[in-house]
Parts: sequence; C-alpha cells; structure tokens
Amino acid sequence: MKETLTLEAANAAMEELEVRKAQLSAALAETGAKLAEAESGLGEAVLDGNESAVGAVAALRLRVDGLTAGLAALDARRAQAVIAQRRATAEDLRRLAVQKHTELEALERKTAKHLAALSELEGVTFTRCILPAQRAPNGWERQVTAATTHIDFCDPCEALRWLSPGNPYLRPRSRQLYDQAVELEQKATEIENELDPQAPPPEDHSKFLELYGSKPAPPEEFGRAAGSFAKAPPLWMR
Repeated sequence: MKETLTLEAANAAMEELEVRKAQLSAALAETGAKLAEAESGLGEAVLDGNESAVGAVAALRLRVDGLTAGLAALDARRAQAVIAQRRATAEDLRRLAVQKHTELEALERKTAKHLAALSELEGVTFTRCILPAQRAPNGWERQVTAATTHIDFCDPCEALRWLSPGNPYLRPRSRQLYDQAVELEQKATEIENELDPQAPPPEDHSKFLELYGSKPAPPEEFGRAAGSFAKAPPLWMR
C-alpha cells in the first residue's frame, strides 16, 4: 500500500526540491561560463607552457556533466514528488468532505426537532426535503389551475417564477453543506483517477446521496430553463 504524505509535508518536499533546483541551475550557469572562458584560452595557455590549463578545463567539463546529471535526477525526483503532492491533496479534500458531512449531521439533529414539531402542528410529516423548496422572493405567479388561491398557499405545481435570474429556490445551510461535501469528493476522485486511471472508485461513505441525488445544476442553468419554459409553455397552459 502506498504511503500518503500529509499535504503540508508534500508541499514542504516540493519547496525543498525547487530550492535545490535553483541552486544547481545557478551553479551550472556559473560553471558553464567558466568553462567557456577556459576553453577559449586553452590553446594559448598550452602554447605558453601552462599545461595545467588542460586539467582545469577537464575539471570544469566534469563539473558541468555532474551538475547536468544532478538536474536530471532532480527532475525525476520532482515528478514523484508531484504525484505525492497530488495524492496528499486528494486525501486532504476527502478529510474536508468528512468535516462537511459531520457539520451537516449536527445541523440535521437540530432541525429534526423543529420539523417534528411542525409536522404535529400541520398534520403532515415534514422531512428535510422541504428545506430546499423554499421559494426565492419576487417573480412568482399562480398558474391558471390555482387562479383563486393566494400565491403564498400555492404548492410547487401551482406557482411559477417567470424569467427571474438565479435559482428560483433558496439554498438552506444544509443544502450548501451537502453541495460543498460532494464537490470536495468529486475533486478528490478526479485527482485519484488522474493518478491511477485503473483504480476502482473509492467507497462512498456518504449517507446523503440517495436522498439528495447528484450535484445540482449551477444557477445559470435554472435561468436558461426558465427562459425556455416561458418561450414554449406546455400545452395545458396555452
């Protein structure tokens, strides 16, 4: 089983490699300049009897080769460090998702008491499903089937919001927490699939997918849907 670094440790390892790469690159540039200068005067130095110049040029060439090899090895090590960093990022995203689910569970333990009290008052069983169904203010109209019903008492099938921008329903904190958790899990899955495309998908420990469904469409999708509906309302409304 592959050992996963913490995100902090993976980031620190990457920073250390970047510092070392800068050091090796600077040393290579300096040694290369010295080598070019030594090679340009090598002939004259030997002609004047300074045969030690040959050894100096050879030493500089060896140093250039060594620094070049060191940079190549660093690049290979950096590629592995990038993988470790990406894996640590995925682990961190999943940890944050668990935190969001924990917050959601705590919130729902509180709201459950109020939903139960409301259920008793209204004579129907209310669940958390009613929370994302709170209409946004303004723009709502009654359909013809509810012509005599006050708009505040219209159910979702009796009221429409025409051409108003944004989501027609308010997003309670519980839905926001759920969406954030799902988005974090999706980002983690994308990274994991990128690192190991053949790996099976990670087990989903969320209790909420079967009740809330998949990630909702972005707000602009609601606006486009409303516009299309206004241009071509269903036959029973014409």
